[in-house]
Amino acid sequence: MVRHYGKDKANKIAKTAKKNSQNIKDMFRRRSAEQAAPVAAAAAAAAEEANDVEHESMNEPIDDGGGGGGGDGGGDDGAGEANDGDTDGGYGEQNWAPHVLQLSNHFKDRVSQSVQMSGRGQNRHPTGKFPADLSGVLAPSDDPLSFPAFAGKKISYLEFCYPNFFIWYPEAQWPMFYENQHYRPVCKWHGTHECCVNDGWMTNPRHAYCMGKEVAIIGRKYECTIRREEGKKCHFRGIDKKVIEQSPDYVRLQWNRNGCDFSHCSGISNKTLELSVGCLIGGMSASAFQHVMLQNAKKGHLLQSALYRSWAQGQKSNLIYSSDDITQLKRQLPEYESKECQYNAPSVAYLISRQILRMESTDEDKKRRMQMIDGQHLSSDHSFKVMRFTCPRGKPFTAVFCLLNEFSQVVGWWMTTGTSLKELDEQFQMLRRRYEMHGFDGPESATTDRCCQERAMWNKFLRPSDDEPANNPHLQPDDTMEINVVAAPYKAKIARNTDMAILLVGEISEYLTAQPLDQQVIIVDGEWQIGRSKMDLLSIGLLSGRTFIFHVAQICRRGAAFPLALKMLLEDSNVRKIGNRICSDIAKLVGWGVKLEPTVELGHLAKARGLSPTKNPSVEYLCERLFPGVVIEGKDSSLPGPRLSNWGDEILTSVQLSYAETDAYVTAMLYKETMRHMDPRLEGRIPLTDANDGLVVVLYMRSFKKVAEGVIRGTPNRNKILVEIDLATDATLFCKSAMVDVVNEDDGSIEKKSIDSLCSSRNHDANLIKVRWDLSFCRRKFDLIGGDPVQLHTRTKTVLIEEDSGDEGELREARYDADDEDEENTGGHGHGNESNASESDGENDTRRRLPHNRRRRLHHYRKEKVKNDILHIFLRHQRVLSKEHGAYYSYMTALRDALFILNDEDLEECLVVLRDKRGMNDEQIRNMMTHNFKWFLLRVRRLVPPPPDLVKRYLEVFNAFKDIVCHKSGKKLFGSAAAIAQHKATLKHIRRNCLSDIPFCSYYTPLKRDRDGLRRWACHRGTSANEGLHQKLRQLVRGFSNSPRFLKAIISEYLLMWNQNIDVKTRGLSSKYYGLYDVQLLEDEIEKLSAFLDEPVHTEWVSSKSLQCTGESFGIINPTHALRQVAIDSDADDDEVDRMADAAAGDLSDDEVDVGVEALIKMPPSSRWLAKLTGRYRPAERVRSNDEWEYFKENLGRFQGGGSSEADNYSGIRWSDFAACWNNWVDTLGHSKPTVTYKSSSHLQDAYKSMKRRAVEKATLRPHAQAVRELSAAHTNRATAASYLPEFPQPEVAEVAHPFVDAMETEDQQAPYDGDSEHVRENDDAARRQKTNRRHRCRKCGQEFAHANWREYHHIETRVVNGNTLRDNTSKVWDSCTVPEEFYAPGFPCIEGRMPKRKR
Repeated sequence: MVRHYGKDKANKIAKTAKKNSQNIKDMFRRRSAEQAAPVAAAAAAAAEEANDVEHESMNEPIDDGGGGGGGDGGGDDGAGEANDGDTDGGYGEQNWAPHVLQLSNHFKDRVSQSVQMSGRGQNRHPTGKFPADLSGVLAPSDDPLSFPAFAGKKISYLEFCYPNFFIWYPEAQWPMFYENQHYRPVCKWHGTHECCVNDGWMTNPRHAYCMGKEVAIIGRKYECTIRREEGKKCHFRGIDKKVIEQSPDYVRLQWNRNGCDFSHCSGISNKTLELSVGCLIGGMSASAFQHVMLQNAKKGHLLQSALYRSWAQGQKSNLIYSSDDITQLKRQLPEYESKECQYNAPSVAYLISRQILRMESTDEDKKRRMQMIDGQHLSSDHSFKVMRFTCPRGKPFTAVFCLLNEFSQVVGWWMTTGTSLKELDEQFQMLRRRYEMHGFDGPESATTDRCCQERAMWNKFLRPSDDEPANNPHLQPDDTMEINVVAAPYKAKIARNTDMAILLVGEISEYLTAQPLDQQVIIVDGEWQIGRSKMDLLSIGLLSGRTFIFHVAQICRRGAAFPLALKMLLEDSNVRKIGNRICSDIAKLVGWGVKLEPTVELGHLAKARGLSPTKNPSVEYLCERLFPGVVIEGKDSSLPGPRLSNWGDEILTSVQLSYAETDAYVTAMLYKETMRHMDPRLEGRIPLTDANDGLVVVLYMRSFKKVAEGVIRGTPNRNKILVEIDLATDATLFCKSAMVDVVNEDDGSIEKKSIDSLCSSRNHDANLIKVRWDLSFCRRKFDLIGGDPVQLHTRTKTVLIEEDSGDEGELREARYDADDEDEENTGGHGHGNESNASESDGENDTRRRLPHNRRRRLHHYRKEKVKNDILHIFLRHQRVLSKEHGAYYSYMTALRDALFILNDEDLEECLVVLRDKRGMNDEQIRNMMTHNFKWFLLRVRRLVPPPPDLVKRYLEVFNAFKDIVCHKSGKKLFGSAAAIAQHKATLKHIRRNCLSDIPFCSYYTPLKRDRDGLRRWACHRGTSANEGLHQKLRQLVRGFSNSPRFLKAIISEYLLMWNQNIDVKTRGLSSKYYGLYDVQLLEDEIEKLSAFLDEPVHTEWVSSKSLQCTGESFGIINPTHALRQVAIDSDADDDEVDRMADAAAGDLSDDEVDVGVEALIKMPPSSRWLAKLTGRYRPAERVRSNDEWEYFKENLGRFQGGGSSEADNYSGIRWSDFAACWNNWVDTLGHSKPTVTYKSSSHLQDAYKSMKRRAVEKATLRPHAQAVRELSAAHTNRATAASYLPEFPQPEVAEVAHPFVDAMETEDQQAPYDGDSEHVRENDDAARRQKTNRRHRCRKCGQEFAHANWREYHHIETRVVNGNTLRDNTSKVWDSCTVPEEFYAPGFPCIEGRMPKRKR
């Protein structure tokens, strides 16, 4: 934000500040107490953030004019903001020493005299050159004896205490780049040089930290004439960040090399900052790097002191230095913390704040590079341990979720608030979009340790199965056949909001109005998620074949009403609603307040016409009955499909829409075809006059169920007729269990028998019988009553031929989701004869080596693409089995051999090497495979067999080991309930095809051969790479107390390096890019060199600038910049300006001091940053206030059960859903209840654990509550504690150890023997007793050696031995004591014997 005050007023404030030797910031700090209140809040926030080891730094300029060398600092846009009168003063609250300012002015004068800008306006140009000896970084104190500025000058210790200097005057140093700009930089506000005029030198140098020494930056000031005329802030500097960014490339790169990164209070050199970031990514903490800087600073100070001492000791009296001068020089020595010393290091908080901004400056490049990563086989995992090192106070995130490809590159990563994949739904959709935009193949499969919980989420993202039999190269022509499937001729129209619903209802009404009243019919079919009480999607079909889809779940979201027009259509009494099993649709529409009427059940119509044996047939049955050979897709409930998917999703998949469209269309066609058949209740009656001999009729029961077909014989008798039935034709016998009156032709008698008994006892020569039947229940033989045949629109689809009957006992993949634990039924199934491979045509073709039944089944297994990590199967067995069991290790080895089938060719190569080159026998090789299988893992490919084989192999191992009893513990290996539960879970995963490899899918990439010539392989199966990355991340952030902002910045920087290193090592990128992680600089060079080079440079490097951004974001899920940005020219009163200037002292950025977000000021900077990013103005903290606990207890029960799919949840509560509900509640609070904050699932889990602990504590202590209270009252009685007060000893101040002088004797110069044996014995006894008080005393006066005035009254004789000054032990200390007797301690003098005890 920019200050808005008149230029005259600004000049007045600046002149007053200069007069009182204060900078403008100090002037602002002396304002009234009301304006000082925000300062206290900002300072408190900064102090709190310092504990979190991070300071928020300014991202936009704040015109406070403070900070920096000489008050020239300011905002974080570079070197700070200039005010309209440059002030004296130093960086922060400290000024440069006078000798530094003097040398700075000397450099300015030299440059001005040498360059001498001449002319004005467009005629401005330099008349001289920039001094060559003042280019680059100047280090006067490195060698002050040869520095040109000190030539002929009387050198003192000050010449050894200068900081480094850097003069920044680019239009004079490199004038060739500024000819077109009239030797002026561009204006930082307008981006042009036309309004820029020179305003001289910066009064004082700008301060910056550097490794070893500080740096003083000398720069120029400029003025914007446009803003000056407008009365706005108009001064800026050539070292401002915005000016540097708009400078010529050469100038900008020179600054990047030698310049500094500035904040409003100080700065740090770019080289040091880059080095610190590199060390940070390498695992060195910021505090460790700050310690290194401090160590370098202090070591540099000592080195300079040593240089000065050696120079001073070598001086002799001459014309320049007299003997007194030399003596004075030898006595001068600057202290480290003195004003003259220019060695210092930044604080850890300041260093981290600059590191964060440095890493965030390349966020866009890092995001683009990650968007370029693809992968066929992805693996995912949550890491909860990484988040344990971040934000111990707020803990806004629960875990880090990383998505890796088969090469272990990071495809995406996010910090999650929950532990399920629901909150990553949008990120997965964007990832799917990345594959489509960049033309990436895949992804083919996904591996996770929670396959069953995450399968639905992954199936939305994984590439739609391209495993149609026609496209599978592993199938033979005789393995497939073509079938006809229903395909709607018209694309369905979809309504997702109320307005579109009204339009579609209008179109339906227009069609119905054009039809006769008896043909005003619509087809109604609904879809909903299992467990929902309301319909999610409504499909309406017309007899014309058109369909309309109403996504009711989205139309009525957020409490919206059901569309009135649609409700009136569904309740219109003149429009009949047809549906199959429509009673369910009626019940689900009642939930929306819709009473569906009148309705007609399609099954009842089919039953009445003899098309179905029941009143509620399935649509598949009716389709097969009326349209033989036609199949409806998605109706097989045994296979995963859209039928059981989530119909309440905001965006439905194309498969779901196609299913709903087909369902409504085929129901309409089935209704039309059903109505072409006769209803015997209403049609087909035979008058008595037409019942002639030879008429073919159909006999019905009284319930109008078909019985049989026959021919009338004779004439009717009182409405009774004789019908001849052929028992040999089963097609004319519809109900063999029906009882009929059989007429005996010989005597005319009648006998009641069933048709079934007649068929079994009939004579083969006599198949015809006569029965007597009521003419009222006879109908003419014709089913169709007219009308054109219904044409059902279909398409052809290639499917697999069913398996041969010889393999009926084989389990199919579609059945493996059943929880059948009967090992006996699954252990003995075979799966084809492998000997068929001998019938091959001789080609090494996988398709022809496999039996045809096996090829067909393997095609089914390709459909399951979400796999479980096999390593976690072993880890879970390790947790439940005792390692002390004698069969444990043998079982784990057998389990490994059961799950993996080794590639025989690779294994044979390894065995040849081990036998021939290493001389190992078979026994040694077996031991190596048992105890050093890792060697084989890198060199032998492995296959996880299909489910039938894997079930058999696993059960063989389990049955062999489960009952083995350990001779030590006497327990079975699987004797615990947890072990049996793990066995069942493993078996379930195997049957669900969670472990088997996808057939014909490669899981290995070849690597370089080893020294024995064996090929090494990189395996893409499992999540081991995720675990390795998470371990690296934990090592990276361990020991830090990180804020979310710092964690996001450092992980993004590390993952850029991680991905690029893998590109070089595995994916074939040239090794010259290894260690080169400045993507922005590299791609800028590629872009600019391509403009004038015929041959492209860096052809192997794919520039991210050549690709379109996919819109993905990483680190923070769905970041939204909700805070409004304040315009540069917005009007603000002076009080607000003063408040911003004060807030700038607390490192608050400009846009964070916005008028509308004062609540953010009360949060620490890291929380404010996160609030700004997510659009939430409250922090995320644990459950604390009464309002929060009350809401927590009231709503906890709502989220119990329901099948929680969260990774770190063992309580059966849906914490992610609870957290989402909680945060929605907080959003509705506005400014009320300020103590209520946002929550993550971790916060709620912690509250749940705390509540359980308290409940257990209260229940346990309830019988003993009174006794505990009485005991506490007795032990906390203040009267009792007061009686012990005299026993508290007086605390002693800690002091640095001061060894006795005799202890300084060297080994070569030992003290002479002292004949006073009593004194020697006393000292020995004292050392032996290990007295706590070792401060020595004079035997004459009794005063301690550590006394402040000791040396004034005691003289110690010394001597020099080997260059060391030692005490002369030939004389006693007390012999030279001159302390007056009145100051002697009691009991002194005591020249001999034991000295008196000290008094307390």
